[in-house]
Amino acid sequence: MKTLPLLARLWENARVDGCPVGRYGSRNLEERANFLRTTQELRDARQLAPGVSLLAYPPPYRCWLTLSNDPDNTTLAGWQELHRVIWQELALPFADSFFLFAYNDAIPDQVCVAAHPEILDAHPHDTMHTWGDYTMSESRLFSRREAQAGLDLLRQLGARPRIWTDHSDFIGNMLHRNTKGALPCIEDASGQVYDNCVYSLDLVRQAGVRYLWEGSNLTTVIGQDRPLGRGEWYRNQHGDGAKGRLLAWADRLGRPLLRRLQSPLLSFEEGINRQLYADTLADGQRFHIFRRYTHWPLADIDGFGEVIAPSMVERLIAQRGTAVIYTHLGKQRAGRRPDEDHIPPSTRRSLDHLAARHGDGSVHISATSKLLDYLVLRDAACFDDGVLDFRADGVRFERLTAADLAGHSFGLRSNESRPPTVRCEGTEVAVEWTEMAAGVWCSSFEEDYHV
Repeated sequence: MKTLPLLARLWENARVDGCPVGRYGSRNLEERANFLRTTQELRDARQLAPGVSLLAYPPPYRCWLTLSNDPDNTTLAGWQELHRVIWQELALPFADSFFLFAYNDAIPDQVCVAAHPEILDAHPHDTMHTWGDYTMSESRLFSRREAQAGLDLLRQLGARPRIWTDHSDFIGNMLHRNTKGALPCIEDASGQVYDNCVYSLDLVRQAGVRYLWEGSNLTTVIGQDRPLGRGEWYRNQHGDGAKGRLLAWADRLGRPLLRRLQSPLLSFEEGINRQLYADTLADGQRFHIFRRYTHWPLADIDGFGEVIAPSMVERLIAQRGTAVIYTHLGKQRAGRRPDEDHIPPSTRRSLDHLAARHGDGSVHISATSKLLDYLVLRDAACFDDGVLDFRADGVRFERLTAADLAGHSFGLRSNESRPPTVRCEGTEVAVEWTEMAAGVWCSSFEEDYHV
């Protein structure tokens, strides 16, 4: 069970009444009671059949948190400290992002892959933060030629990122502030059509990317991929006062009329709290679009400790959702002393707490690409006559194979006496089911997941 090292630690040896009686359960009844309570708190994501449901996340986890770090302002010294603390000392299984090139004259010592290719082997990287930092550069303008050079470098290094995030006011962005990178042609006011010299979305797909950051806004709702009603949405936007309650009622009762009037106050939409959704971009290509969580003023290494503060993590556990944390780990607040550690003590304390909650099986932590892949696989799965069949979604996976399931685990709640047979596109695949508690199963597949 090498794909489930944490589960192997938590549920060792024999069981009594569906509860573990190994290293934890055999010592006292309190641990067994806590375990049973935890299984009851696991959220069902989809009912597959009467009495059979896919759990939202692999048990024992009640929520899932990942890191979406933009590498702006990251110096080599800062990168080395982040690597040492997050990926070595705490061994948090996050993935990172990278600039391929860095030509920003205002920040001449930013880390990038072209100058430091060794960073890709030091810890996992699943995100390209555009083709590089071309902002505030007098010496280098971005064009499709630069993107092709970036693609060549990725191929040379054997890197295949799954995620693209837009950068600042970069002219080649796909969704954030401008969409020129996704436009093959540009039409002027007279109807003349020209090739767009900064179009590169086709090259982004060739690089391996299937997920794009939504770009328009960051969500401040704690916990995506879970039901969210109007009341909670407007309370999050406007607080617990009268305004939030009034807007929730107005949205519920007067929505058709107010929608026709195009009132900007009513921002709630069904599905507004989805973690990701498929969309077609300007050039006709389809990608999955995902959301990131934070508060804009806290998107640096100093604010990161507040974003993942113990209070936030505990709320995420209670909400039983996902959080893709947006930040700039390499960026410090203005006024910091040069002799200070890059990671401030408050952020380190929050990281320690997060590591503890990951270690006790409450918070799942992974690469963002693994979370997004998991959600795609979970939501495209089918069930019929005791068979769980994983199917390609047509966007991330055009054709699904057993290798695509490797490293993933799926939780199932079932009143059947045995777990289902598992197939991939109709072909049976090898799977190991572990009964975590009575009626709660967790699957594991043979190979490890590689970013």
